[in-house]
Amino acid sequence: MNYATYTDKQIYRLCQEYGAAALAARRKFAGLLPEVDKRRLYERRGYGSIYHFAAQLVGMSHEQVDVVLRLERRLGDKPILHQALTTGQISVNKLVRVVSIATVENHGQLAEKIATLSQAAVEVFVRDYKNENGLRQPTDGSKSLRAQTGQALKLDADVEGQLLEMQAQGIDLNAFLRGALERRGREIAEEKDKLALGQADQKPFSGKPVTRYVPVKIRRVLRQQYGTRCSMPDCHRQAVNLHHEKGFAATRSHDPRHLKPLCAGHHLLAHAGDRLVQRYRSGG
Repeated sequence: MNYATYTDKQIYRLCQEYGAAALAARRKFAGLLPEVDKRRLYERRGYGSIYHFAAQLVGMSHEQVDVVLRLERRLGDKPILHQALTTGQISVNKLVRVVSIATVENHGQLAEKIATLSQAAVEVFVRDYKNENGLRQPTDGSKSLRAQTGQALKLDADVEGQLLEMQAQGIDLNAFLRGALERRGREIAEEKDKLALGQADQKPFSGKPVTRYVPVKIRRVLRQQYGTRCSMPDCHRQAVNLHHEKGFAATRSHDPRHLKPLCAGHHLLAHAGDRLVQRYRSGG
């Protein structure tokens, strides 16, 4: 075939098509390995070991074969996830990540969930699941935050000096700081409410243009509330996207009360959840 006559777009489409087919075939091959191993089929076909068999046919490494065989044993009492492995419906990389939280009771729900997620989103989902279900070693709040961020509280010398002086005067610093934090929360909430009213004036019927660009004032108040990090609890990764909890396509609004800065992983997870909700609503 003379690919020289193809456009860049056509070449890229073929690469996507062949790549997807290759990945699907590799998943199905991996799913067959446990049965090949049980039957010792590789010996009857002249291969010295299951590792030689997999390496010669699809280029799988010794370690990759071991991962598949161990995973198949761990999923023996979880038939839905087990079938997802042996039929190649879900990749080994996803299953390796989810097996640590899979139980006989929840494995069907997990299979449905991770089938719709990218590998990066599965990693975030598993981490959040462990946090939410107490599968990580519990610690008290301040130590947990310090351990997760790797940072201690940092104060400028003049601020530290004023706080020490207040403490020496018998002022309750905890009460003072709680009050300051409460005022900050109220001020941010009031500013978001005011900006939300401004967004209501940007509706299509007002005749004013509605674009996907989030206005600077809204970005600023979100930065004041969340800083530069992901807004999800216990996640301290850099925020890279502003997620519309109420889809922009439906609302045509950048209501700051329903906007959250998210890291790349949580943004993938949020959109995967949105797509799942839309699918159920449409009966798909």
